[in-house]
Amino acid sequence: MISLAVIVLIQGTLPISVLALSDVKGTLEGNAISIDARAVDNRRVNLESAMVKSWAGISRETVALNSALSDQLAQSGLDVPGFLSDDSQKEAFVANAFPRLLSVIGSNTTSGVYLILGNDGDLSIEQDHIGAFLRDSDPTGNSDSHSDLLLERGDKEIARNASIALDNTWAPKLHLAGSGVRSADDFFYKPYEAALQNPGADAKAMAYWSQPFVLEDDPSDSYRMIAYSVPLMLDGQVYGVLGIEVSTEYLADTCFPISELYGSEAGGYALALADGNGSYRIITGNGALYNAVNAEGPAFTLEETRNAGLMQVEGVTMGDQQVYAIAEPLKLYSGIVPYDDTSWAVVGLFSEDSIFAAGNSLYHRLGVTIGLTTIGCLVLVVLVSRAINRPLRKLIDSVQGGMEKLHAFRTSVAEVDQLHDVILDLTEGGLEKQRKLNEEKERYRLAVKGTNDAFFTYHPETGAIEITNSPNDGEFDSACFWDLFRRESANPEAVDAIEQAVNRMQETSIQVKVVTEHLPQGRWLEVSSSRVDDAASGQDCMVCVIHDIDDRKRREIESARKQELDPATTAYRFEPGMDAITAARAGAAAGQLAAIEIDGFASIVRDYGIPFGDVLLNELTKVTRAFNLDKGNHDAILVRAGAGQFVCWVPGKHADDAVSEVAELQRRFAKLVRPGVLELGLHAGIASSSDVRSTHELLRRARTALQASMGHRAICACWEPPMDDVYGPKPFDPISSFSHVEDMTLPALTLNLLDRRLSLAAGMDLLMRRLNEKLDVTNLFITSFQEN
Repeated sequence: MISLAVIVLIQGTLPISVLALSDVKGTLEGNAISIDARAVDNRRVNLESAMVKSWAGISRETVALNSALSDQLAQSGLDVPGFLSDDSQKEAFVANAFPRLLSVIGSNTTSGVYLILGNDGDLSIEQDHIGAFLRDSDPTGNSDSHSDLLLERGDKEIARNASIALDNTWAPKLHLAGSGVRSADDFFYKPYEAALQNPGADAKAMAYWSQPFVLEDDPSDSYRMIAYSVPLMLDGQVYGVLGIEVSTEYLADTCFPISELYGSEAGGYALALADGNGSYRIITGNGALYNAVNAEGPAFTLEETRNAGLMQVEGVTMGDQQVYAIAEPLKLYSGIVPYDDTSWAVVGLFSEDSIFAAGNSLYHRLGVTIGLTTIGCLVLVVLVSRAINRPLRKLIDSVQGGMEKLHAFRTSVAEVDQLHDVILDLTEGGLEKQRKLNEEKERYRLAVKGTNDAFFTYHPETGAIEITNSPNDGEFDSACFWDLFRRESANPEAVDAIEQAVNRMQETSIQVKVVTEHLPQGRWLEVSSSRVDDAASGQDCMVCVIHDIDDRKRREIESARKQELDPATTAYRFEPGMDAITAARAGAAAGQLAAIEIDGFASIVRDYGIPFGDVLLNELTKVTRAFNLDKGNHDAILVRAGAGQFVCWVPGKHADDAVSEVAELQRRFAKLVRPGVLELGLHAGIASSSDVRSTHELLRRARTALQASMGHRAICACWEPPMDDVYGPKPFDPISSFSHVEDMTLPALTLNLLDRRLSLAAGMDLLMRRLNEKLDVTNLFITSFQEN
């Protein structure tokens, strides 16, 4: 019952866990943030397009104004400084430019347009400026009668001529307090001074977006606006500022509709100026959350949250909820400009519920639903478990009571009766299998007694090894057993491999050679391990068989050794022989490598036959080995390299000693056949290994010396560097031989040596050496001899 209750609890907590791990709440929050981010980005795109592409288009009018001023200066004979000092000329210029201002304000959706001319005095002092400042009370409409236009600053005559009314705060000139005195005048001074400091720059590059201000900072005027000002420059000389203004109220109402935000009833937009480190100054905005943020002051700070792109407004709440924001920067300037307040941004404001309410509500509802369901399931588990456990308890009692109670058990529950029948069948089947297992173990014990193989069993739980069917039957500590086995082994690394496999419970088969005082020559054994189930302990154990494979292993070793030897000479074959020489050089002192060739061997084989040549090579091998033993060259290695060619490595020899020994070997070899019957000779090339690391290079030098020896018809030549310029390495001839010469019977050997007329005398000499070797015959008198 407890297990079922735990399962129900796990099933109850699993959906909540899966929900938490799958981060559904985070996904819902991310979707809400993504929707709001797209809305804010759309606002940013629309506003940026209006400010940069539409409203900033006023800069195109500077070309026409510059042309008009140029014409006026030409007619009046003045230059730009003279123009700026002459008020009548400036008033005339404004009157001429006024129709263009009307055209601009009628063709776009700005709240106003202005043209303000400079003076020739100091910019830091308070001055009146001639110009025109028009305001449109209905930026979205376009009245041909100009009824929606008001003149804020400028000559009233130009207003009367254009049928434009004067505003309540009208003045004929714009009164500015001087550069840097009040921020309300920055819309004129900042671009004007930037153009003065950069006379060669493009006027549009000096354009300036101002912060919100009231014209002339008039306390009785509540109309706040932002302005876009472009300096007017003629031939690098600044003479005024042209620009447009947009009411902050109009900007908030038309560019920031809060209805598109998720949870719009508690949303908001703000146009703000970023000061760095998450701090923003409010320009304008719309919505309930904007009002809440604006009520805290003209600036606010944004903090990063765990959600990417979402920030929290520091210190601002809406009721008991935090206010969150998404900020998208506006790119109003195309390059580097000499102004500090250029980082404008559109900030979307959102309540806590608009982002997190969906995820929190999902978790709350699922938690309540799953909790109630889990409690109901636990009650059902308790009731069902009590009903089921009663017959199961009776079944357990019958199983514990033995076969008699098991046979007598019956209940009214069909499923429990079926379970009883299965238990009864399994119990009876288990008893039958145990009886057969005991019989099998007895047969196995009798079979073990009839074999010479030894067995041992490793029990990992006790670390003991049990040996059977050997003179040392019994139980031993595994460490002592392996130490003894290792000491008696000729290859302890094999014993280490067996021990590791047995300890890791891995099946394996490894061969090991054992050497004892009773077996000085050693004996090869094969140890095979198998993993079996120990019926007594119920755990796995390793059963190992030690099988005697000495005869088979020695035949394999002998067969492998014969594969390395040349059948005709019993010297090494070329590849195994060169490997043996390379291995011998690795741990020995410098020595001499000799390349030896029987003089005229190809002619001997042609005239006397291949069997004769094989016997001659075999005899040369015996003579060479006996000669090396006489000279103390016990570590010499002899390799058959070609048809009548050998390579011999002799360590620890000087070149002069090697030359004299080759000459003596030549004399011994010549005595194999009587002089006058067959003249036997040798050529040899010797190379010293004292300065050669590569065996291949050492062999090349010996073959080159052999070629030099044959070229000079000399017995022996030692390699010297100049030889490489004259001789190439002597090639090794292809080998063509019969089977093992040593295995030939005397009749077969006799027939092969004497099968040609030319070979009779020479063949008899070689035959006599074999008779002497095999039968100890020293004198033979032939009474009758017939060639056929």
